[in-house]
Amino acid sequence: MKHNITSRAMHSTFPELYQAFARHPKPKSIAVCPCCMDQEEVDVMLKKQRDVLTADELSSYASSVFLTCGDISDFMYFFPRILELQLLDVFSWPNPEVYYRAIGQAEFNNWTDAEQSVVIQLTVDKINTLSMHAENGAEVDTWLCALSSIMNDISPVLDNLESTEVWGDFIDWNIKALTEAKLTNSFWDDRPEQAKQLLNRLQSNSVRALCGDRYGMVFDDEGA
Repeated sequence: MKHNITSRAMHSTFPELYQAFARHPKPKSIAVCPCCMDQEEVDVMLKKQRDVLTADELSSYASSVFLTCGDISDFMYFFPRILELQLLDVFSWPNPEVYYRAIGQAEFNNWTDAEQSVVIQLTVDKINTLSMHAENGAEVDTWLCALSSIMNDISPVLDNLESTEVWGDFIDWNIKALTEAKLTNSFWDDRPEQAKQLLNRLQSNSVRALCGDRYGMVFDDEGA
């Protein structure tokens, strides 16, 4: 369940997000497959001001971009509005993991420093804000998995996560890491290197000790 949790810092960074992407011109057309997006939806995107487009008006595009619609030029123009709505938890679809996969396909490492920086800043801030509430383990996992599409080394985020209120619920959500050596969220399968980092952390001695104290779990071997 989404809790629509954001921070004051996140809201204050949204203007910086739009400024970072101001160099990308508004497209005159969007190539689409009519089975996934109709012309009326395209017309709305092209005629309305970008910053007032709604999640419903952008959902078909955001979930299909680079698959059956869009290209890099229109993606970069609409990106700040779609990311803003993702961070505000307005979309029912696509999930953050799906949209961030598109960010990776858009060659994120070739974006400008300002573009990369503000996207990572906002995403980490989203995770940190969710981490302040102890029941948000699944949502933290969603955003951490999304972040892994654009960040190779997620260990600094995991370091911070371990010290937050949500860590216990996050472990509960991923208890399969200890019982089956797998992660609950199947989207991690698309990020094997980052998934390995998370598995190693969840199988550590400190996590095993915590689960032993909380649930009486006993492990035959020692963690990392």
